[in-house]
Amino acid sequence: MSLLHPAALRWRYRLFSGASVGKAEATRRGLYARRISRICFQDFREVKEPYTGAAGGTLARLEGPVIPSTLRAARDGRGFVLRVKEVEGKGGEARFWLPGRRVARAWATDRLERERRPLEPDPGGGLRFPVKARGLATVRPEPEGA
Repeated sequence: MSLLHPAALRWRYRLFSGASVGKAEATRRGLYARRISRICFQDFREVKEPYTGAAGGTLARLEGPVIPSTLRAARDGRGFVLRVKEVEGKGGEARFWLPGRRVARAWATDRLERERRPLEPDPGGGLRFPVKARGLATVRPEPEGA
């Protein structure tokens, strides 16, 4: 049994200067490139709720100089745990909201998701919270009715 491949193998690669791509954009591109591709069969199904709703089937939205690391249900069943990473190296403020729902209460938590301090939801029903430069932030928002 031979371990040699019968045909010649060619490897191609390209090196380029990333000067035109900022660090934040490079981080985002790398994050999405590493995600496993998945097949969506929604095109072949009849559209049902919640995809026909005003929110369009979107669970949550996130804005600011951050990328999401984790969004999952809280262990006690009330709300979510959201962990984000700041990617621009400047720090700043992130905004999280749930289309079609309001955030009623929220807490900044530590890495073990223990509540540290309450956060005040903004008047539009979302949540704004600070993120340190190149830092991680974990928050626990609870929507109304949770």
